[in-house]
Amino acid sequence: MTERRPAPKLNALIPAVIILLICFAVYFSALTNGFVYDDDAQVIENFWIRDMGFIPKLFLTDVWKFYGEGASNYYRPVMHLLYMFNYHVFGLTAWGFHLVNILFHAGVSVLVFLIASRILGKTSSDGPASAFAPFVSPPFLAALLFAVHPINTEAVTWVAGLPELSFAFFSLFSLYLYMGSTDKGNLSMAALFLSSLSFFFAALSKETALMLPVLLAAYDYAFRRDSVSFTGSLKRYAPYLAVAGVYFIMRFNALEVFAPLRRHAELSAYQYVINVFPLFARYLEKLLWPANLSAFYVLQPISKLLSVRGMSSLLVTVVFLVVTFILRKKNPAFFFSLVLIAVPLLPALYIPGLGENSFTERYLYLPSVGFAMLATLGIVRVFSAIGHLAVAKAVLFLIIGLFSAGTVLRIPVWRDNLSLWADTLPKAQGSAIPQALMGDALLGLKRYDEAIGHYEAALRINPNLMVAHLNLGVVYKEKGLLDEAIEQFRIASRLNPRSAGAHTNLGVAYGNKGWNDRAIEEFRTALRLNPYLAGAYMALGDVYSSEDMIDEAIAQYQEAIRINPDFADAYNNLGIAYGRKGMFMKAVELFDTAARLRTDEPAYHYNAARAYQEMGMGDKAQEHLKRAAELEAGTR
Repeated sequence: MTERRPAPKLNALIPAVIILLICFAVYFSALTNGFVYDDDAQVIENFWIRDMGFIPKLFLTDVWKFYGEGASNYYRPVMHLLYMFNYHVFGLTAWGFHLVNILFHAGVSVLVFLIASRILGKTSSDGPASAFAPFVSPPFLAALLFAVHPINTEAVTWVAGLPELSFAFFSLFSLYLYMGSTDKGNLSMAALFLSSLSFFFAALSKETALMLPVLLAAYDYAFRRDSVSFTGSLKRYAPYLAVAGVYFIMRFNALEVFAPLRRHAELSAYQYVINVFPLFARYLEKLLWPANLSAFYVLQPISKLLSVRGMSSLLVTVVFLVVTFILRKKNPAFFFSLVLIAVPLLPALYIPGLGENSFTERYLYLPSVGFAMLATLGIVRVFSAIGHLAVAKAVLFLIIGLFSAGTVLRIPVWRDNLSLWADTLPKAQGSAIPQALMGDALLGLKRYDEAIGHYEAALRINPNLMVAHLNLGVVYKEKGLLDEAIEQFRIASRLNPRSAGAHTNLGVAYGNKGWNDRAIEEFRTALRLNPYLAGAYMALGDVYSSEDMIDEAIAQYQEAIRINPDFADAYNNLGIAYGRKGMFMKAVELFDTAARLRTDEPAYHYNAARAYQEMGMGDKAQEHLKRAAELEAGTR
C-alpha cells in the first residue's frame, strides 16, 4: 500500500501560519477571561507552582496532594510543571495562563494539519484532493474544522483544561514523528526515540495518553500492514511499551494503586457496563451537533439495556463499530479517522474512574481531531461523487464559519465563575454540584445571602455534599454566625475526615469563639493532613498571638511565608508580632512587603504608620496614614 506523503515544505508553511492566526483570532477574547472553577485551587492556591524546590514532589504524589483533601485518581506532574512555568513568567495574571492554553491549541491545530497531510493528502488513489489548491486542501480544512470546533472551547478557554491540551499536543507530536520514522524506507531510530519521549510527556500530562500505542498500531494496520513484519512491529513498539512501563511504576509509586477512588458507587457492575453505550452515543452527538454546551452534565444512567435509550445507544455503538470494521481495508483514511475518535474516548467511558462530572466536553478534545478529518474527507467524497467539488469547499467553509461563531459566542461564558454557573445551572437541573459552585461564585463576591440559598439548594439534593457544608460554614463565619459555622464545619469534617480545609476552618471558628485549645488541635490535625497548608500555619500563629505566645506565633507566620511567599496577610501579622517585641524596623519592612503584594489594603499602611510613630519617625508615619486614607476613600 502506498505510503501517504506530506505536502512540500513551502506548501505546508503558509497554511500552518494561517491556522495559527485563525486560532488566535477565534480565541483572542479568552485573554480577558479570569480564573474559574478549579483554577482557584489548581493555580491561585497551588503553592507547589511557586517554588521549584517542589519539583520532586510533582513526580512523587497525586495531582491534588498539595490541597490536602484526600486521595485522587490523577497523576499529572506535567500539569504542575506547566503551571510553574506560567507562574514564573506571568505571576498570577490570568491572561498569561490563557495565552499558554491558546498557544498549545494552535500547536495542536498545526499538528492536525501535518498529520492530516499524510492521511488525507493526495495519492494516486485519492483523486478528489487534487482539485483543491494547497491553502484549501482537505488537510488544511480539517485542521481549521478542529481549530474552531465549539466542543473544544472548554479545554482551551478554561485554564484547568491545560492537561487536555498538553496531552493532545505531545500525543499528536509523537504520532507525527512515528509516521515519519520510515519515510525513506528505513526505520529512523532518532525519530522513534523522540516520538517515544513525546509519548512519555503525554502520559505525564494525562492518563488518556496511554491509548497512543493503540493508535500507532491502528496506523500501521491501515497504511503499513503490507510492509511491516511482526519482528519489525515489535521493534517499533518496544520503546512505547518501555515508556508505559516506566509510567506505571511512577504512577503506582505515587498513588499506590492505579485508581484509589471509585466513583458512582450506587451503580452495579452491570450498570457500569451498559452505561458505556449512552455515554459513547452522547459524545458522538456533541461532535456532530455542538449545541447547548455546558460546563456540567448530569449523569442519567440507565438501569437496564432493554429500554429505548439503552437500545438506541447500543445501535449507534454497533453501527460505529461495524462501519469501522468494513472500512479497515476499503478506505484506510476513513478507518483511521474513526479509530482516532473512539480510542481516546475509551478511558472516558470507564465510569468508576471518572469524577462526578462523568460526561465532559474536554474529553472530546483529541477525538475531535478524528472527527475533523472524517467530516472533511466525507464531505469531499460525497460531493466529488456527484461532480460538485466547489460545493464541498463551500459546505466546509460554511461549517467552519458557523463553528467559529459558536466558539466566539461561547468564550464569554467562561469569563468568571458567576457567568459560568449562571449559564450552567439551567442546563444541570437536579445536580447538587453546580448549585454549590454557584454558591462559591456568590461567596467570592460577598453576596452571602444569595450564596446561602444555593448551598441549601445543593444540600437538599445531596445532604452529604461535603464542599457545600464547608463553604456554607464559611458564609456563616463571614456573617458572624459562629455557632452555625461550627456546625457546618463539623459536618464537613465528618463527611471527609481527611479534609485539611474543613479542619482549618473549624479551627478558625473555634479561635473566634475564644476556644483556643480546640483551635490549636484542629490546626495541628489540618497540618498533619497537609503540611504545606500556609493558611493553617497563619491561623495557628494568630491563636498563639492571642495567647501572647509571640515567639511561637512568629515561627508559624514564617512557615506560612516559606510555603507561600506571596501571602500578604502573613507578612502583616508577622510584622505585628515583631512590633509587639519592640522590633519596629523589622515590622515596617514586613508591612511594606505586605503592601507591595496587596496594594488595595489600607490596614497594612495603618500598621506601618503605628510602627513609624513608635520609632519617632512622624513624617514616615504621615505618608502611610495618607496612603491608607486614600485607599479607604477609594473603596467607599
